[in-house]
Amino acid sequence: MTATLAGSAAILKTIYAKGCPQEIIKRNNGFILLEKKGDFYGQDFKLPVQTETTQGGSATYTDAAAALAQSIYYNFLVTRIRDYSLASITGEALEAANGDEGSMVSLWKNEMDSAFTAATRQAAIMMYRSGSGQRGRLTSTSNPATNTISIRQEFSVDVAGGGDIQNFAQGMSVQGTASANENGALLNAGAVEIIAGINIASGTLTSTSAAWTTVIAALAVSDYLSRRGDGINNTGIPKVLTGFKGWLPGGAAPGTLFGLNRTTSATALAGTNYNATTVPYDIALIEGIYRLKELGGGPDTGIMHPRMLGNLMKVLDTKSRYPRTTKIGTGQVAFEAVEFATEDGGVKIIPDMNCQMYTCWLFEEANAYFKAIGSIPKIFDFDNNKFLREQASDAYTVRCGMYGQFIVEKPKFGAQISNYGN
Repeated sequence: MTATLAGSAAILKTIYAKGCPQEIIKRNNGFILLEKKGDFYGQDFKLPVQTETTQGGSATYTDAAAALAQSIYYNFLVTRIRDYSLASITGEALEAANGDEGSMVSLWKNEMDSAFTAATRQAAIMMYRSGSGQRGRLTSTSNPATNTISIRQEFSVDVAGGGDIQNFAQGMSVQGTASANENGALLNAGAVEIIAGINIASGTLTSTSAAWTTVIAALAVSDYLSRRGDGINNTGIPKVLTGFKGWLPGGAAPGTLFGLNRTTSATALAGTNYNATTVPYDIALIEGIYRLKELGGGPDTGIMHPRMLGNLMKVLDTKSRYPRTTKIGTGQVAFEAVEFATEDGGVKIIPDMNCQMYTCWLFEEANAYFKAIGSIPKIFDFDNNKFLREQASDAYTVRCGMYGQFIVEKPKFGAQISNYGN
């Protein structure tokens, strides 16, 4: 039987009916773990947060009545972001595969898998970040006047190799933002460079141009790089998911998020930031957990970079408090988590390659989730057209991605342990 475009569309509809195939999301452990709610309809989502109970208590009734005050409520007006990932195949390639149904299906499926992988990875990376769209930062020893620069392991840690270098890819188009503000204006009116090569071991990126400053002329040491179109560009409106770093910055002046100035009740609205510089891995984790317990929280989940979890396990291996492992995940995909014991139950510690190095996120699993229109990611086919004929070229395109946002429902019960292991 001769393969047809319509026939392949039906097959793809079956394969991707419920979003990203499970085999694609392996290793993106945080993304696997957290719930995906497909009910983000309407213009926005009003997320209410209660920070205080009623005030109307006293040893005497008259004083209780005089002191009466209602509970205090705030709300985040959460807005969706749009993220797109495209796959395109030329008409010639389709014609060449037309005599073999298997090759036709395989051709489309391979390209679609790649598009879904890119969309999934984007969500998995950004769920740990602030919403600025930045994927990495140049080290202070980089020389953008050459074609090779090095990327820090994490924004605040000026060491190359590992960590954030994996947020980039050969062929990716990137833009620069000055080091003064990761939410600032794009350099050189948003000039775009294409990554020609990547060396994960050394933490370096090679430009297609003769030097990084050939196109992004103002790029300098310690500046940021974002995927093309992702940077805020000084508008103040995130174009990508606002992740844990945006929801849980901690501190006395955490700033505004989704229209809400959080300074009035900073911890309740922006979580806790515990700086664990020079503190041993296990002690820092205990401190973070019990700081949340002090606030009435009950963290059941922690996520950190695989290297950080490896170092934690090395420490625990020498002590009697050795972690037990447990299988967690979906029915199709499961992975090991280290269970860190506390007096009222274990906290599962999960490794995720997308998490920043030197940071551990602690939270209650039920309070963190993705909220979107439909599945994450999905094929955009509202008009029931799985494939689009490109107007300016002999090719066909499939569009996938998401319309949604990342939510931390009760920031008070979440924390980041910063400078973890640093």
